[in-house]
Amino acid sequence: MAETRDPILRITTFKNTGVDTKSLQPKSYDGISVIDNDEGIEKDVLNKIFDPFFTTREVGTSMGLGLSIVERIVRGFGGHIKVTSTPNTATTFTVYLPEYTNNNPFQK
Repeated sequence: MAETRDPILRITTFKNTGVDTKSLQPKSYDGISVIDNDEGIEKDVLNKIFDPFFTTREVGTSMGLGLSIVERIVRGFGGHIKVTSTPNTATTFTVYLPEYTNNNPFQK
């Protein structure tokens, strides 16, 4: 967003019911969406952004690991990430994590 004249960042949370990708059963998710009015992500690049060491930045300014690490952490918690982007308009990252339930009988 460094190049955006009037940057806007919007973060929202929500609850959603979706399908568990492993069991194919309904599952409740807690979600968070992060939307910005950055330059967006080109369509031909969108399917590569979670690949380790992929970057669109200048050589030496980024290792290309950030989104790859985030995606692995989210998957490790049983969640997933969706990305939508319109070049020169906005990008939305939406993280879905399984709904938290405290099943520990030793905690109140």
